Amino acid sequence: MSGFIGYTGTVALINDLIGVLILLAPAVAIVLTVVFAIQRSGADEMDQKMYGKKIKNAWICCAIAVMATALVKLIFSYYTS
Repeated sequence: MSGFIGYTGTVALINDLIGVLILLAPAVAIVLTVVFAIQRSGADEMDQKMYGKKIKNAWICCAIAVMATALVKLIFSYYTS
């Protein structure tokens, strides 16, 4: 692909974004867990279940984000020499 000049720069940019996302996703999940746990501690019984589900969903989304970035990194590893 010698005709496409921006290829290596694009791959480098995406690899940098992947590195940031792998670190950012668990940090956001931790912050959301703390916030929802604080809100759950002051809620009634029905709302406590809702905040428990929100905490679970935050960690599921974190796992999906980490797996997706790992998959993209794996795919891009085939394009680099």
